[in-house]
Amino acid sequence: MALAVIQYRSQDQDFSVTGVQAGLLCSHSYIDCTLTIPASGETLTVPLQVCTKVEELKRALSVKLGHVDPAQISFVVKQGCTYRRLQDSDQVLRSMVVRGISSFKPPLHKYEHPYGIIGAGYHGIKTALFLMKDGQNDFTIFDRYDKVGGHAWLESANKTTRLQTEFAAYHVWFGQEWSSPSGIDKCGGPPTEWEIYPSRDRVIEHFQLCAQEYGVLAHCQLSVDVETAELQGKPNDPDRSYRLTCQPVLSNRKDVQGGEKLEHHKAAHADGYASGFRADSKRDPFVFTCSCFVIWPGNLINPRQITYPGEDVFDGMIEYGVEMRCDYNNVTGKRVIIHGHGAFTMENIRTCCEYGALHIDVVCRKRNLTCPRVVSWFINQSLPAIS
Repeated sequence: MALAVIQYRSQDQDFSVTGVQAGLLCSHSYIDCTLTIPASGETLTVPLQVCTKVEELKRALSVKLGHVDPAQISFVVKQGCTYRRLQDSDQVLRSMVVRGISSFKPPLHKYEHPYGIIGAGYHGIKTALFLMKDGQNDFTIFDRYDKVGGHAWLESANKTTRLQTEFAAYHVWFGQEWSSPSGIDKCGGPPTEWEIYPSRDRVIEHFQLCAQEYGVLAHCQLSVDVETAELQGKPNDPDRSYRLTCQPVLSNRKDVQGGEKLEHHKAAHADGYASGFRADSKRDPFVFTCSCFVIWPGNLINPRQITYPGEDVFDGMIEYGVEMRCDYNNVTGKRVIIHGHGAFTMENIRTCCEYGALHIDVVCRKRNLTCPRVVSWFINQSLPAIS
């Protein structure tokens, strides 16, 4: 790899000069410089100009390793049957032993307190996977539900909901670090045996599988609502921390399609459903201190609910097509009107067709773009997404 902080010398030179000026001439050619740490045998090979000084390489390594003191780094070369420590003014050589450091990788910063992750849905689990991949195992995940999966899948989705993105590009162990044909067998590796568009229950199953296989469940505090976060110390202090006020709650979820709102839906206000969860009187509230935390609150938290004039005299069924509220057996052989044009509208069109609706009309204020599968995949398969 190249150490970009070393200045590239490209000035024109007069090679006819003599004396002191001749000593200032430098070579524009390159050498591959191999650095070796004797204790671990770790090596690093970098292309350097022949004229690069030891002092310059020290400064570059200092930046690469997280700004360690360049004075603690030294380079040693073998000369005959003895070894010589190079001076800062010496030019680098093709092979040098490095002393004063234990690795060419920047050391992990050790925080006084663990990390906090709020939310055990897709991004909460993915954050945990990234931390564990980097050797950071001191973290805790909080979620108000009694299992991993997130609000969108555990509660907002219907029993008939299916993934609208191809599962191969959605599964939470997606990525070469966690899923590859070259030997990573956790969760079965790439999901070749899973459905392309799995059902809601299968999506939840895959979250649970990943959290279990990769050891994420051991870090989870489930059925716990984080109510407040209070900064301890100055905002720019690297040793600052946060106090999270945590309230154990009673998780209440449905697993059967049809029926009215759940208790916490009825008790919620405009800020969302979190306020509707009842405290668990058998468990005490507690405070969790963390050095930093990330929040994955999710989407679809509080559906917009409107009461239209005339609903009280309408003789047919009126229901929201989310949260397993609608009993689709009631649409068989009936004319159906669906209000909206989002993802749940597309899903409810499919579900009503599957349950034998006679006719379906979609009423909406504006028509959104509904992408064909190939276009959707092309847009979403790149990082960042194509816009």
